[in-house]
Amino acid sequence: MKYGVFESTNPYGSRLYDAVCDTDVENGTVGYIEELAEGEAKIFQFVKGVVEGKQLVVVDQPVWDADTCKTVNQRKDKFNIEAGTAFRVRELVKYGKFAISAECVEEATRDAIDVDTYLTVNTDGKFVVSTSSDANAVFEAQVLTKRNTGGVVATAANNYGYVRTMYIARITNIK
Repeated sequence: MKYGVFESTNPYGSRLYDAVCDTDVENGTVGYIEELAEGEAKIFQFVKGVVEGKQLVVVDQPVWDADTCKTVNQRKDKFNIEAGTAFRVRELVKYGKFAISAECVEEATRDAIDVDTYLTVNTDGKFVVSTSSDANAVFEAQVLTKRNTGGVVATAANNYGYVRTMYIARITNIK
């Protein structure tokens, strides 16, 4: 199973928080933070989905570990955070930019993502693609461009690597 990849391309000075969730989350999941987690001094409780008036955040846990001997930490396509594990979230601010892979989008609308489409968020914290803007959305972003990362090396025995398309979006509305 491939998991979503999130990159904070140009967050416009958004703050970082430590959070924990009762369920598994993956990079690129949108939600909000509530009070401090029980028994914690600086780790907040993360809730998936969006609610008007709450501080919206996105799971932005670093995918790359500086210790390169642990190759399991270098796998962007398998990045997932287990329930109860502390992770990093980034504040979402108007006009901030980010990049996501198609796996961050709910499966029903995943094929529709492209340049000039709009992104909102469902109750599970996954992005939803639409071809038109929704003025009533609590969160909305517009896809500006896309780029490919990675590559495939083909040999007679096997193919190695993968190509991933990243969609760069700008936040246009947060309520």
